[in-house]
Amino acid sequence: MRDPLRDPLRDPLNKLLILIALPLFLCLASCSEDDPAPLAPAETVFKAVFQKGMRPYPEYTAVTDVHLVESRPDLNYNDNSGELAISSSQQPGARIRLLMMFPIQGLLPANIKIKEAVLTLIVRQCEGSGILNVHRMESPWFERSATWNDKGFEAWDGGEFDPAVMASIASCDPDNRVLSIVLDPNLVRDWTRNDVLNRGLLLKFADEETNDAFTLFYDSDMVFSLERFRPYLTIYYTMD
Repeated sequence: MRDPLRDPLRDPLNKLLILIALPLFLCLASCSEDDPAPLAPAETVFKAVFQKGMRPYPEYTAVTDVHLVESRPDLNYNDNSGELAISSSQQPGARIRLLMMFPIQGLLPANIKIKEAVLTLIVRQCEGSGILNVHRMESPWFERSATWNDKGFEAWDGGEFDPAVMASIASCDPDNRVLSIVLDPNLVRDWTRNDVLNRGLLLKFADEETNDAFTLFYDSDMVFSLERFRPYLTIYYTMD
């Protein structure tokens, strides 16, 4: 009779069973074709925020924005009012469009991969509702002189922009005054590399002529302790 207190590894029968079973166990653990691949290390995602006079540092003041008013086509509205408007109307000649640009060349590391880019606008007032479309601007413009009829140095008609819609969002939600618009990450990546490729964005109602809607945002020059409501661009990225 075996001693139950005897070391099992000294029992010849146990040794034999271990020698037979161990290779089979190792093969089952490492040789199976159905085993999942080892998990790759999680990517480190970085976040950068650009907001005039605020982030990433107070000296960042390059953001420009202005609205273009069809009913007053030769008037520039860069008046430091702290407001940006956009509207659609069934009344002819009553459209308002919004231009915005965030120059960010050289402000992020080279060779990054942008995971997501989000433009955030804070609504001050809205009437009616509609869908806002975001378009890539195709021409430079000057904030202090752009009008519905002129980009600041040359004529245009309400802005020169790519007709393709980059993003869309509802213009007015009484329960949510924050509009977060997801942008094309490839376009924003180009902005980080070359300012010449950055003409900014144009926002307008998808239906500008058969729907009555109006939205007023805080602009990048808002003061009176409301600077935190200025538009801002958030970029999430990894090192490529």
